[in-house]
Amino acid sequence: MHFVGPDQLHGFEVRLTPDIYPSDFLWSADWDQADFHGATDERMLEAAGPCERSVQIDYDEEATFQAMRWLFDYRRSSEERPFFLHVSYTHPHDPYLCLKKHWDLYAGVDIPMPRVFSLPEEAHDAHSLNLLRQHGLLNTPVTDDQVRTARRAYYGSVSYIDEKVGELLETLDATGLRGDTLVVFTSDHGEMLGERGMWLKKSFYEPSMRIPMMLSGAGIERSARSITPVSLVDVLPTCLAVAGSANTGPDLLDGADMMSLPPDDASRAVFGEILSDGTPAPSYMIRRGSMKYIWSSAFPAQLYDLSTDPDELVNLAEDPAHNEIVHAFEAEVTARWNDAEIAANIRQSQRRRKLIIEAMAHGTPVSWDYVPLHRDTWFRGQSNYNDWAFEHLPPRDTL
Repeated sequence: MHFVGPDQLHGFEVRLTPDIYPSDFLWSADWDQADFHGATDERMLEAAGPCERSVQIDYDEEATFQAMRWLFDYRRSSEERPFFLHVSYTHPHDPYLCLKKHWDLYAGVDIPMPRVFSLPEEAHDAHSLNLLRQHGLLNTPVTDDQVRTARRAYYGSVSYIDEKVGELLETLDATGLRGDTLVVFTSDHGEMLGERGMWLKKSFYEPSMRIPMMLSGAGIERSARSITPVSLVDVLPTCLAVAGSANTGPDLLDGADMMSLPPDDASRAVFGEILSDGTPAPSYMIRRGSMKYIWSSAFPAQLYDLSTDPDELVNLAEDPAHNEIVHAFEAEVTARWNDAEIAANIRQSQRRRKLIIEAMAHGTPVSWDYVPLHRDTWFRGQSNYNDWAFEHLPPRDTL
């Protein structure tokens, strides 16, 4: 979760942890910066493997502890409003490190290597070349052992997050809150993990785009699976529906209540945008059924049929046999996005952010970093001992 700017609550009443990422505009994209390099580079592969501790592990441990503590405090409080608790983890993520106990889970396990290994430069699309250059990985030798190690550590990080989520679910059980709480588990992006010789995100290829989306709660059949495509814009309408609020307001939300969608509508369209660094112009994606169309003013269009080409190796956009579907997708892009206006607004925002970064580098430093003001509920205070001790017991019906 990125809390960027002087408003460090972003609509929440309370924050329990600081951020692991910059709160200022340090990480803002700059499309006019020709020699930009990403925040990560080949060191993420060179240092991959087990570790005793990392700053990312420190953060996720703190997030788990504070979330569990908050749930107990909520349950024994007089608060009658339903809660919305957002627990943000940084794992699994580069650099590809994990605790030894999670690394050891995969000892002797045949971890699959990339389905499509490194491609020659001429076989990459223009956007992928941009990303490879950004992270210093274009024509950089990466050994099979490095790939295998990074993927094993990533698997270990997934198991680590499984463990942390399990602790949260156990806390919901212990407090008696599980039965009427909707739990949504999802992610902000996928991970190329060596496919096509690429790593990280910022790509419309399936490993980067596909994310987990799991819901658990009252009215949801255990282990039920839907093949209807959904995306992150569907999360907020779903939460609103659960809370009994309609999708209304000054700005109608994109997306839909996921639990109201039929489970077998494989033709439902989902849309994607890449508007950050790694591209000199906006990039758009439409996925409908098995067809995926990618368009940007900076790069040639791409069209893939995932039913026959799951690894997205054959670009059909210039195949005359697919002219009709390409023209239909192109018209849909034009109707949905005003590319010139979006690009102009983004560049203006980037210039404003750059100005603020430069201004804040002079004079007295001003930090937007959030420092939580924890109310230590275990503090005895000035009350009678028994009043204090019994106040913090959970209700008996949860024991």
